[in-house]
Amino acid sequence: MNAVENIKDAYEVIIVGAGPAGLECAKNLGGSNLKGALKGADT
Repeated sequence: MNAVENIKDAYEVIIVGAGPAGLECAKNLGGSNLKGALKGADT
């Protein structure tokens, strides 16, 4: 099993970007039964 398959099995939603829109999306995801990950910029 490769890394992409592992990610697909671990999360149902992946949010790319931790700006205002990404954080709002993550906040809304928190009220669901979906498993999600939030990926922000590496600085």
